[in-house]
Amino acid sequence: FVQEFGIEDKRFTEYRVSLKPGRKHKLRFQYLPIAYDPEQVTLQRTIVFGGRTFNVGLPANAEVEWKMWRFGYEWDFISRTAGFLGLITELKYNTVRAQIDSPIGIELGEAKAPVPALGIIARGYLTEYVSVTGEFTGFKLPDAVSEEFEAEFWDFDIYSTVSLGRNVGVQAGYRSLDAEYIADEDLGRLKMKGFYLGGVVRF
Repeated sequence: FVQEFGIEDKRFTEYRVSLKPGRKHKLRFQYLPIAYDPEQVTLQRTIVFGGRTFNVGLPANAEVEWKMWRFGYEWDFISRTAGFLGLITELKYNTVRAQIDSPIGIELGEAKAPVPALGIIARGYLTEYVSVTGEFTGFKLPDAVSEEFEAEFWDFDIYSTVSLGRNVGVQAGYRSLDAEYIADEDLGRLKMKGFYLGGVVRF
Protein backbone atom coordinates (compact mmCIF):
# COMPACT_ATOMS: atom_id res chain seq x y z
CA PHE A 1 0.00 0.00 0.00
CA VAL A 2 2.82 2.43 0.83
CA GLN A 3 4.65 1.83 -2.45
CA GLU A 4 1.74 1.42 -4.83
CA PHE A 5 -0.66 4.06 -3.52
CA GLY A 6 1.72 6.81 -2.52
CA ILE A 7 1.01 6.76 1.21
CA GLU A 8 3.05 9.58 2.72
CA ASP A 9 4.07 10.61 6.22
CA LYS A 10 1.14 11.79 8.29
CA ARG A 11 0.47 12.96 11.85
CA PHE A 12 -1.74 10.94 14.18
CA THR A 13 -3.15 11.54 17.64
CA GLU A 14 -2.62 9.04 20.44
CA TYR A 15 -4.30 9.01 23.85
CA ARG A 16 -2.60 7.62 26.94
CA VAL A 17 -4.01 7.19 30.45
CA SER A 18 -2.09 5.88 33.45
CA LEU A 19 -3.66 5.19 36.86
CA LYS A 20 -1.46 4.63 39.89
CA PRO A 21 -3.26 2.68 42.64
CA GLY A 22 0.04 2.09 44.47
CA ARG A 23 3.60 3.36 44.52
CA LYS A 24 4.91 0.52 42.37
CA HIS A 25 1.76 -0.30 40.41
CA LYS A 26 0.19 1.32 37.34
CA LEU A 27 -2.79 0.53 35.15
CA ARG A 28 -2.20 1.69 31.57
CA PHE A 29 -4.49 2.43 28.66
CA GLN A 30 -3.58 3.71 25.18
CA TYR A 31 -5.55 4.27 22.01
CA LEU A 32 -3.93 4.94 18.62
CA PRO A 33 -6.10 5.41 15.51
CA ILE A 34 -4.26 5.43 12.16
CA ALA A 35 -6.02 6.13 8.87
CA TYR A 36 -4.87 6.84 5.30
CA ASP A 37 -7.04 7.91 2.39
CA PRO A 38 -4.66 8.53 -0.55
CA GLU A 39 -5.67 9.96 -3.92
CA GLN A 40 -6.22 7.83 -7.01
CA VAL A 41 -3.11 6.42 -8.70
CA THR A 42 -2.30 4.36 -11.77
CA LEU A 43 -0.82 1.01 -10.77
CA GLN A 44 2.79 0.55 -11.85
CA ARG A 45 2.77 -3.20 -11.35
CA THR A 46 0.30 -6.06 -11.00
CA ILE A 47 -0.79 -6.71 -7.43
CA VAL A 48 -3.01 -9.35 -5.84
CA PHE A 49 -5.14 -8.36 -2.85
CA GLY A 50 -7.91 -10.44 -1.29
CA GLY A 51 -7.71 -12.94 -4.14
CA ARG A 52 -8.40 -10.27 -6.80
CA THR A 53 -5.78 -9.26 -9.38
CA PHE A 54 -5.25 -5.59 -10.16
CA ASN A 55 -3.20 -5.21 -13.35
CA VAL A 56 -0.62 -2.64 -14.42
CA GLY A 57 -2.13 0.61 -15.71
CA LEU A 58 -5.37 0.23 -13.75
CA PRO A 59 -6.59 3.39 -11.95
CA ALA A 60 -7.23 2.64 -8.27
CA ASN A 61 -7.26 4.13 -4.82
CA ALA A 62 -6.86 2.61 -1.39
CA GLU A 63 -7.98 3.19 2.17
CA VAL A 64 -6.08 1.88 5.17
CA GLU A 65 -7.25 2.02 8.78
CA TRP A 66 -5.39 0.59 11.77
CA LYS A 67 -6.66 1.05 15.32
CA MET A 68 -4.74 -0.19 18.33
CA TRP A 69 -5.88 -0.35 21.95
CA ARG A 70 -3.42 -1.22 24.72
CA PHE A 71 -4.57 -2.45 28.13
CA GLY A 72 -1.69 -3.04 30.50
CA TYR A 73 -0.32 -3.40 33.98
CA GLU A 74 3.07 -2.08 35.11
CA TRP A 75 5.00 -3.21 38.18
CA ASP A 76 7.99 -1.07 39.10
CA PHE A 77 10.01 -3.59 41.07
CA ILE A 78 12.78 -1.00 41.55
CA SER A 79 11.52 2.46 42.52
CA ARG A 80 13.85 5.21 43.66
CA THR A 81 13.89 8.99 43.73
CA ALA A 82 16.25 8.98 40.74
CA GLY A 83 13.98 6.73 38.64
CA PHE A 84 12.50 3.26 38.35
CA LEU A 85 12.74 -0.05 36.51
CA GLY A 86 9.60 -2.07 35.85
CA LEU A 87 7.90 -4.92 34.03
CA ILE A 88 4.90 -4.53 31.70
CA THR A 89 2.24 -7.06 30.78
CA GLU A 90 -0.47 -6.00 28.39
CA LEU A 91 -2.98 -6.85 25.70
CA LYS A 92 -2.70 -5.04 22.37
CA TYR A 93 -6.00 -5.22 20.53
CA ASN A 94 -5.65 -4.39 16.83
CA THR A 95 -8.28 -3.86 14.15
CA VAL A 96 -7.04 -3.42 10.60
CA ARG A 97 -9.10 -2.54 7.55
CA ALA A 98 -7.73 -2.11 4.02
CA GLN A 99 -9.68 -1.51 0.82
CA ILE A 100 -8.82 -1.11 -2.86
CA ASP A 101 -11.35 0.59 -5.14
CA SER A 102 -10.97 0.34 -8.93
CA PRO A 103 -13.12 0.09 -12.10
CA ILE A 104 -13.00 -3.71 -11.89
CA GLY A 105 -14.45 -3.72 -8.39
CA ILE A 106 -13.80 -3.19 -4.71
CA GLU A 107 -11.77 -5.56 -2.56
CA LEU A 108 -11.83 -5.32 1.22
CA GLY A 109 -9.60 -6.96 3.80
CA GLU A 110 -10.26 -6.86 7.55
CA ALA A 111 -8.59 -8.43 10.55
CA LYS A 112 -8.89 -8.29 14.33
CA ALA A 113 -6.03 -9.45 16.49
CA PRO A 114 -5.72 -9.45 20.30
CA VAL A 115 -2.00 -9.75 20.98
CA PRO A 116 -0.54 -10.41 24.46
CA ALA A 117 2.80 -8.75 25.14
CA LEU A 118 5.49 -8.55 27.80
CA GLY A 119 8.11 -5.89 28.21
CA ILE A 120 10.26 -3.65 30.32
CA ILE A 121 10.24 0.05 31.19
CA ALA A 122 12.92 2.27 32.73
CA ARG A 123 12.90 5.93 33.70
CA GLY A 124 15.64 8.20 34.97
CA TYR A 125 15.44 11.80 36.16
CA LEU A 126 18.10 14.10 34.72
CA THR A 127 16.85 16.92 36.94
CA GLU A 128 13.84 17.41 39.19
CA TYR A 129 11.80 18.50 36.18
CA VAL A 130 13.28 16.45 33.30
CA SER A 131 13.04 12.68 32.86
CA VAL A 132 13.92 10.18 30.13
CA THR A 133 11.84 7.00 29.71
CA GLY A 134 12.34 3.96 27.51
CA GLU A 135 10.02 1.01 27.12
CA PHE A 136 9.94 -2.09 24.97
CA THR A 137 7.13 -4.64 24.65
CA GLY A 138 6.71 -7.50 22.25
CA PHE A 139 5.35 -10.91 21.39
CA LYS A 140 6.44 -13.72 19.08
CA LEU A 141 4.44 -16.90 18.59
CA PRO A 142 6.81 -19.85 19.07
CA ASP A 143 7.35 -21.94 15.93
CA ALA A 144 6.46 -25.07 17.88
CA VAL A 145 2.90 -23.84 18.46
CA SER A 146 1.88 -23.90 14.78
CA GLU A 147 3.57 -24.57 11.46
CA GLU A 148 0.82 -22.81 9.49
CA PHE A 149 0.64 -19.58 11.47
CA GLU A 150 3.37 -17.15 12.51
CA ALA A 151 2.96 -13.84 14.31
CA GLU A 152 5.11 -11.23 16.01
CA PHE A 153 4.60 -7.72 17.35
CA TRP A 154 7.29 -5.29 18.60
CA ASP A 155 6.75 -1.86 20.16
CA PHE A 156 9.64 0.44 21.13
CA ASP A 157 9.15 3.87 22.68
CA ILE A 158 11.66 6.35 24.08
CA TYR A 159 10.72 9.83 25.25
CA SER A 160 11.62 12.75 27.48
CA THR A 161 9.20 14.62 29.72
CA VAL A 162 9.69 18.18 30.91
CA SER A 163 7.46 19.22 33.80
CA LEU A 164 6.23 22.81 33.62
CA GLY A 165 4.59 22.54 37.02
CA ARG A 166 3.09 19.95 39.31
CA ASN A 167 0.18 19.20 37.01
CA VAL A 168 1.36 19.83 33.42
CA GLY A 169 4.28 19.00 31.18
CA VAL A 170 5.43 18.43 27.62
CA GLN A 171 6.74 15.24 26.08
CA ALA A 172 8.83 14.45 23.00
CA GLY A 173 9.94 11.05 21.80
CA TYR A 174 10.41 8.43 19.12
CA ARG A 175 8.28 5.32 18.63
CA SER A 176 8.45 2.28 16.38
CA LEU A 177 5.66 -0.30 15.87
CA ASP A 178 6.25 -3.45 13.84
CA ALA A 179 3.67 -6.22 13.38
CA GLU A 180 3.81 -9.20 11.03
CA TYR A 181 1.82 -12.39 10.48
CA ILE A 182 1.78 -15.33 8.09
CA ALA A 183 -1.33 -17.51 7.87
CA ASP A 184 -1.56 -20.12 5.12
CA GLU A 185 -0.92 -18.04 1.96
CA ASP A 186 -1.72 -14.66 3.56
CA LEU A 187 1.03 -12.28 4.63
CA GLY A 188 0.49 -9.01 6.45
CA ARG A 189 2.99 -6.47 7.71
CA LEU A 190 2.28 -3.19 9.46
CA LYS A 191 5.06 -0.80 10.36
CA MET A 192 4.98 2.72 11.74
CA LYS A 193 7.80 4.81 13.15
CA GLY A 194 8.57 8.43 13.81
CA PHE A 195 8.99 11.28 16.26
CA TYR A 196 6.14 12.71 18.31
CA LEU A 197 5.26 15.62 20.57
CA GLY A 198 2.63 15.60 23.29
CA GLY A 199 1.23 17.17 26.42
CA VAL A 200 0.97 15.69 29.93
CA VAL A 201 -1.73 16.43 32.50
CA ARG A 202 -1.54 15.01 36.05
CA PHE A 203 -4.31 14.79 38.63
